[in-house]
Amino acid sequence: MISKTDIEKITEAYRNNEIKKASHLGKIFYNDLPKSIKKVVEVSNFLVGNEPFGNIDELIDYSSHFDIILAKRYFLEGNFKKYFNTILKTIENSKDTLTKLYGLKELKISNQKKFDEIYPKYSSLEAQTVRSEYLKKFLSSNYTEAIKIASEFTSQNNHAEIILDIADIWYHTGQYYELANLCFSLQKEGRLSNYFSYLYAFSFFSSGKIYDATAILEKLLQIYPKNVNILYNLANCYIQLGKLRESEKLLLEAEKLFKSPSINFTKGVLYYKLGEYNTAKEEFTKSLGSNEFEFSSKYNIAICECNLGMYDSAIKRLIEIRNSSYVDRKNFERLDRTIDIVRRIGRKIPSWLILLIILLISSGISIGTYFVLSFINFLR
Repeated sequence: MISKTDIEKITEAYRNNEIKKASHLGKIFYNDLPKSIKKVVEVSNFLVGNEPFGNIDELIDYSSHFDIILAKRYFLEGNFKKYFNTILKTIENSKDTLTKLYGLKELKISNQKKFDEIYPKYSSLEAQTVRSEYLKKFLSSNYTEAIKIASEFTSQNNHAEIILDIADIWYHTGQYYELANLCFSLQKEGRLSNYFSYLYAFSFFSSGKIYDATAILEKLLQIYPKNVNILYNLANCYIQLGKLRESEKLLLEAEKLFKSPSINFTKGVLYYKLGEYNTAKEEFTKSLGSNEFEFSSKYNIAICECNLGMYDSAIKRLIEIRNSSYVDRKNFERLDRTIDIVRRIGRKIPSWLILLIILLISSGISIGTYFVLSFINFLR
């Protein structure tokens, strides 16, 4: 039989940032705990990287910011529908200002479009605590002030929740160096949970530490095989490492879970590197549905056509790109050089020289940067 004192020990441990202790005590008394305390225990489990002791679905009631933190489990599992529903319902149903701001923060880092759609309704919420204040700054895109206030706050309150807030802000704003240092510190302290590991992989990839990013993602994929972000990002790492067939398997799995021009574009890069230029061209063509790839995909299609001996078509396509409104002066000049190279290739010149020119095209002489890959959060 659990006593009031036992419950107080759990809540006190959590409040004092003794997260592992809160999880340990919660495990002992779990079946006898009231729902609100079970939620505290499961948040503790998330923050220290433990598996849940019970059914998360039964605990979420869209009433507090704890529900938002627990929703991050759905995110890691790749259940994005549950993740979004929890965020949106909690923002709408909760009476607590901090909870609404916290939910809006989560929405902004995961789906900017949806955030922009609903934020005006909540923009008049007033910050009543220091935490609410830096969340408000973040929501209004005043990231410098948000990080300043949050960092100052951690000098007084180094709670795991506040560390999680800062990590999310650094992730959203692309401050991967700071994020990597934070994750490294957590790792040294034995506090690197699966969610922080996921963020750590982003920071490694952005700094060119592909082997480190790969090692983390491979472990995460064993735990979360249905997370399309993990599948896709690991596939990108494998391409960088030359593990092309391994990358192909992951991209095909990712595509079953989520259709995206980003996946098509990356498949195009993969098949180009494999020398399967027809297939690469098909994938680049599919990615044209996104404005993000309008320029790069058209260029890459032309390079595929060049490799296929379709020189007239490649030149025509490159001229169209060069004359389009989204080409700046620098790329205009590069395209001119590429067109000249393709014209030379189209003449009967030695095959070894053709291969050399193609290699130079795709590695940087003209616009080879359009084969560069990046990590993606498909929810953004």
